[in-house]
Amino acid sequence: MRALSALAARGSRISGVRLHALVALGCAFVAFICFAPALIDPAHRFIGAAGSDPIEKMWFLSWAPYALSHHQPLLYSSAINYPTGINMMWNNSTLLLGVVLAPVSALWGPVVAYNLGMYAAVVASAWSGYWAIGRLVPSRIGSIVGGLLYGFSPYMMGQSLGHLTLVVMVYPPIVLVLFHEIVVLQRHRWWFLGVMLGVATSGQLFISEEVLASTAIAAAVGTLTLAVLHRNQCSQARLAYALRAALASVAVAAVLCGWAVWFQFTGPDQVHQTLQAFGGFVTDPVGFIVPTANQFIAPSTLVAVAQHFRGNPSEWDAYLGLPLCGVVVWVVWTEWSAQLVRVLACTAVIITILSLGPYVVIRGHQFPIPLPWLVTEHIPVLKNLLPNRFMSEVYLLVGVLIAYITHHWPRTPAARRRAGIVALAAGLCFMPALFRPSTPLPASSRIPSEARDVLAGGGVVLPSPFATSEDPVAMLVQAESNFAFTIPGGYAYAPNLPPVAPASALARLDAAGSTQLRVATLASSAARAQALVLLREAGIQTIVVFAESDASEFRNFWTALLGEPPILYGSVAIWTEVGSITARA
Repeated sequence: MRALSALAARGSRISGVRLHALVALGCAFVAFICFAPALIDPAHRFIGAAGSDPIEKMWFLSWAPYALSHHQPLLYSSAINYPTGINMMWNNSTLLLGVVLAPVSALWGPVVAYNLGMYAAVVASAWSGYWAIGRLVPSRIGSIVGGLLYGFSPYMMGQSLGHLTLVVMVYPPIVLVLFHEIVVLQRHRWWFLGVMLGVATSGQLFISEEVLASTAIAAAVGTLTLAVLHRNQCSQARLAYALRAALASVAVAAVLCGWAVWFQFTGPDQVHQTLQAFGGFVTDPVGFIVPTANQFIAPSTLVAVAQHFRGNPSEWDAYLGLPLCGVVVWVVWTEWSAQLVRVLACTAVIITILSLGPYVVIRGHQFPIPLPWLVTEHIPVLKNLLPNRFMSEVYLLVGVLIAYITHHWPRTPAARRRAGIVALAAGLCFMPALFRPSTPLPASSRIPSEARDVLAGGGVVLPSPFATSEDPVAMLVQAESNFAFTIPGGYAYAPNLPPVAPASALARLDAAGSTQLRVATLASSAARAQALVLLREAGIQTIVVFAESDASEFRNFWTALLGEPPILYGSVAIWTEVGSITARA
């Protein structure tokens, strides 16, 4: 505890700018330790677990700079799902991140841009959490601890397995500060704060609408909580100030990003169906105290319990640990008289209840106990929010509470020792697992330069197997080729793509698991003719078979169907005269 006191005293002598820089460096160092396996080889490995989501994000990161530099529509693309295309606003399109990382993408490609984006997102989120908490609690050590808690929380570490847009969590801390200024302090001109909030909101819209919506809901909950707990302080003048600032922010956002929202809801390829199973991703109450493999201390018996949670490891993001839960309860119990603690605690509890989803789910078993989130089942946009992700805002509020109790650290030696032991236990239990998972690029994405040159010739290319959410490798090859060709299908949300609609006939024929369908097609002259018609109607000019485990099956099928052998470039097979073949059929 003497060391902690000495550090605090030394911190008080450090200027604000220097301290901010040192905290940023500290966050960068911790994040590097977490992501070192990928960062030491960023062109051939990516941060996260094996799966399709990271590759999808690499594609979307590449689209914005390509569209801007080639005078293509920023919010619409027919590079995938040709010829229908996709509405970028209905997808996690990362438009702003794509623009920011455009130089990296141009110099080193989408894989390096993705890795750098994920790394920088965690660093920026942790630092912004520290900055925001420091604006509410006058404790430098407390704000540092709270920022680390927020930036390296189970939510952040879980989502870093593949969801880049959900790891850029700078917006919630900014909203927390502006909320405090607009609703509580009211010491600046209302229009200035309104402009700041409108600009931040516009930027967030082009990163992740889901984070924007969840943060707005959390802010609304906080506002109502403050109004109820301190209704005697809600004077007409204070309400008028807050309302003017809110209207100013809406006006600024309407100018900066209203056009994009208009395109989303009036443009082509709108998606109004429920994209994820309602109630499929929720917070399991057991998850508050049972660690997952994302934690540094994760006994196998407890990890086995976590395997029963709904969703997948990237969405198991509710863990606090018994020591930290105890600390939070003790802070609220002993400091309830403090206005900040009351508002934070009540807001955190309400948001946590929202994160539980529409019904109580314990260890994967749903009980017929309805919860508030059930009312969103038929509300457009909100029905597609995953309630478990509200825990991101909860961690920020918990970080403020931890900073508050750090500021009111016990003064007697005995109490300091007890508090230090509890803090150490809470920190160890909450600490994320070091050296986060990294994944080598799929072997099928490494194609010879000669094959890339052929594909770069343009036209409509059918990747085999078909590009889907299960196998989006063709999207990475396309992005690395600077969108020189288009492909049918792809990993995106569109009215004619799964899960919104059934797979097309061509997608079923070209799917990895359709061996029997391909055998039946070759066995019937009518089926062969119909297959060629599918290729002609889709405008396919080139077919490429990547180095998949079942590549030989696809090569044999297309050779038999087209009546011509492919041109081989190493393990990649390409047919370039498909249009001519199908035209003669």
